[in-house]
Order: sequence, then C-alpha cells, then structure tokens
Amino acid sequence: TTTVLLPIDAGLGVVIFCIFLVAEEAMKLIFLLFISINAQAGLFDFFNIHQANKAYQDKDYKKAATQFSKIDHNDAARLNQANSLYKQGLYKQALIKYRGIKQEDLAFDRLYNSGNAYAKSGKINESINSYEAALKLKKDDDALFNLELLKKQKRRRVNKKDKNIKNKKKKKNN
Repeated sequence: TTTVLLPIDAGLGVVIFCIFLVAEEAMKLIFLLFISINAQAGLFDFFNIHQANKAYQDKDYKKAATQFSKIDHNDAARLNQANSLYKQGLYKQALIKYRGIKQEDLAFDRLYNSGNAYAKSGKINESINSYEAALKLKKDDDALFNLELLKKQKRRRVNKKDKNIKNKKKKKNN
C-alpha cells in the first residue's frame, strides 16, 4: 500500500503546487492591479492637493476645504481641511476634523489648532486643556501666550461671577 500511496501523494502534491503557482500568478496580477489603482488615486490626490493648496493660498478656504475633503484618507490633508474650516469660522466642523487626526507627528498642530477653535467657540476650559496638551509635546511661544491669556480670561470670569453673586446677596439683604 505504501507504493500505491506515494504516487498518489506525489500527484496530489503536484496538483497543490500547481494551484499555488496559479494562485501566486493571480496574486501578482491582483497586486499589480491594486498598485495601478493606487497610482491612479495618487495622481488624483496630487491634483487635489495642488488645487487645495492653491485655494488656501488664495484665501478661498471653502474651496480648499472641499479639495482637502477629497483626500480625507490622509491625516495631513485632514489637518489642512480642518484649518480651512477654521478659517471660514466653522469651528465646530473644524474640531470634528481635528479629532479625526491620529498621526503622531501632527499631534502638536492638532492640539494647538483645536485650542484655537475652542477659544473662538467660547469654550475656554477645552481650549486651555488643548493648549496644555500641546505644550507637553513641544514648547511653543504662541501656545504659551494663548494659554496664559485664556487663564487670565477665565480668572476674570470667575471673579466677575463671584462679584455678581455678592451683589445679589447684598441686594437681597437690603
């Protein structure tokens, strides 16, 4: 029985080898197809990046945001899109885009710009938190200046609230 099984085993091995060989060729074809699709997508990305950067330089932030949104799979493009939304005064939408950025080398920019968007939205505590987190990553004079400015503004608001409460109590007691 061993002599009968060996040719069958060898034949089966040859068949499996041929399947893998064909599968390997098919995989190469699929890989090349995938690369060409990516290359084509890369060309479109290049075009969109060029258009978006030009629009941003021309201060056409709406067009820039639209062009950057076409390359939304890229964190750098997402950051630029968020910046374009910020420049349009669309702080809430910019913050959503900033939150979607995961690339570590963009963390400082994401946090600093989020701090700016929170500040423009009147969310002082969130802004302070963003600037503090940004400053843990990198020393930056602008971030430090903005942080100190917001902390002073927060203290003034707290003092004003306390003053208003004291005045209300005085009026009640009179």
